[in-house]
Amino acid sequence: MKHVKGFLYSSFNFPLGKKFTNSKSISEVIDSILINFPKKNLSFVLCLCFLIGCERIRSLNPGDVSSSPYYENLIVQCFLGQTSNCVAPSIRNVRNSGVIHSGFLTGNTAPFALSVEVSLDGGFFQGASVVGNTWSFPLPRGVYAWKQNSLHQVTVRSGPFSYQHSIQIRKGNNHDVNGDGFSDVIVGANQFSAGTGKVYIFHGGIQGIASQAATSANTSIVGVPAGQFGWAVALGDVNGDGYADAVVGAPNSGTDSIFIYHSLGGDGIPNNASPNTTLAAGSTVFFGGAIATGDVNGDGFEDVVAGSYGFTTSTGRVDIFHSSGVSGIPSGGFGTANATLIGTTTNGRFGISVVAGDVNGDGYSDILVGADGLSRSYLFHSTGSNGISSQNLSSGGITNTLLIGEVSSQFGISVSLGDVNADGFQDALIGARSYSSNQGRAYVFHSSGNFGISSQDLSTSGIANTILTGQAAASFFGISVSLGDANGDGFSDALIGAYGVGQGNSFLFLSSGSSGIVSQNLLSGGFANTTFTGETAGDQFGIYLSFVDANGDGCSDSAIGAYGYPAGANQGRTYLFYGSSSGIPNLGALSASAILTGEASSQFGFSIALHFERENSIFSKTYIHRWKSILYRREERDRSFRFKNS
Repeated sequence: MKHVKGFLYSSFNFPLGKKFTNSKSISEVIDSILINFPKKNLSFVLCLCFLIGCERIRSLNPGDVSSSPYYENLIVQCFLGQTSNCVAPSIRNVRNSGVIHSGFLTGNTAPFALSVEVSLDGGFFQGASVVGNTWSFPLPRGVYAWKQNSLHQVTVRSGPFSYQHSIQIRKGNNHDVNGDGFSDVIVGANQFSAGTGKVYIFHGGIQGIASQAATSANTSIVGVPAGQFGWAVALGDVNGDGYADAVVGAPNSGTDSIFIYHSLGGDGIPNNASPNTTLAAGSTVFFGGAIATGDVNGDGFEDVVAGSYGFTTSTGRVDIFHSSGVSGIPSGGFGTANATLIGTTTNGRFGISVVAGDVNGDGYSDILVGADGLSRSYLFHSTGSNGISSQNLSSGGITNTLLIGEVSSQFGISVSLGDVNADGFQDALIGARSYSSNQGRAYVFHSSGNFGISSQDLSTSGIANTILTGQAAASFFGISVSLGDANGDGFSDALIGAYGVGQGNSFLFLSSGSSGIVSQNLLSGGFANTTFTGETAGDQFGIYLSFVDANGDGCSDSAIGAYGYPAGANQGRTYLFYGSSSGIPNLGALSASAILTGEASSQFGFSIALHFERENSIFSKTYIHRWKSILYRREERDRSFRFKNS
């Protein structure tokens, strides 16, 4: 035996050239080994087994540690390749450079490993919970939660002597209501039971979500009569317990309302739960017609952003409600909002769409608001721990960014945030469904960095970084938009709905890399990377859509609603098309990875929890642990061996 660069090498030749078969008994295998290894070398053989195994060998049937069968069993496991604690465990619900949308990291243990340990940002390793061959580890939560969009290193190992696997991830909104590590999907059916409305939550998992009827959802909640409960839906962790809560709008309830339902933990949200929070406003303002979640004040608890585009003759307003901490958001209404943003003029419909995200990289959620009546969108930056300041744009209030679309294009009907060029700052995707005889357009505006997105007026000389134009007149391209990483390359891609022509379509445009998404005109030779096509005319396929990652593979899945299915009967369907690193071919609705079918006349799929992605290209690192000191030690009923090299 000799030392080479701090490692142990042996000049022994192992007598393992011939293959052992199942016909040989354990004793024959042991005898074959011991014939070539005198008993005085038995300790070396055992030590070498532990060295190969890196840590403690899991014996399948160890018996008495003082008996010969104990050692024989260890030797056999060693030479049959069953000592794999040196292998690092896997992380299965987020990939390197991805965004975590859960309060938990999860993965698979190394074969036969007894433990998993996790280090965050180079800190001490802490034990994960291990059940069978899977592990789970809670991320910091509450006041200790990571800032939105912040970058972190995660390192996992089987034990102190194993290989380590390290990735870097970003903090996203929490979409995991049951804490299994996978994003869940919430779908609204605002016309259920003659406009009462109903929402359904489907739990994601390693296999994603199976095709099923809405009545088989993991959770369903019925709203208030005539309230159109489920007009808008969102997920976010408002009480900081690590589990996503559901936020549901009912903008026609007489006292237009938003209801918040807390997760109970591993079981998620129970059926027909009572709301933990009720936010109510005056009637006819359409409070709750648009909803988003994000942490605008950076306290570790997600806040709720609510649009009311009907306020004051459709001038519109947006209210921001801060979480109070572990109890979530207090019940209230207009008078209890922590900040209020009011539009500029009547019929501007300020607040028709809202989304929260971090465009300037300061770790606080900013708010992007659409006002399609004026073909405008407004971006408001968080000021820090106080959140976003109240502004009345009709009386001298200011916005950090003003984006103006072409005249009468309904620019701002839909908005999303994501990082299409992976520079670390979120960019804006904005739909304009009425552009050029309802042909429709969508625009991408890149963040310039710490100052966010610069103001642009597209009706004059302003420019967008990307312009995507629809395929035909009356296609309503841009009615819905979402950003997410469909192929897992670290760059956000654009999903655009266009429900108006034929069976309806949705189009996926992949980012080209650091320059973002390339402009395309589908009417004049341009192309989408993937075209999704609905089942029949009248289904309204693509009128609402979102990116989710229901199977946790790091590739965003396209969730596309068709509330008119079948052919205008308004039963409704939602289709899931799983993302893939190799891309997604053109697909019809019936080729979807999963099909969720609503109840009669419910308009299932009218809303789907909107989801933004922040991705960043960071190369994965795998670290090999060097052996530094090993000594022999005997413990009760097991053995751990270390070798001290000098």
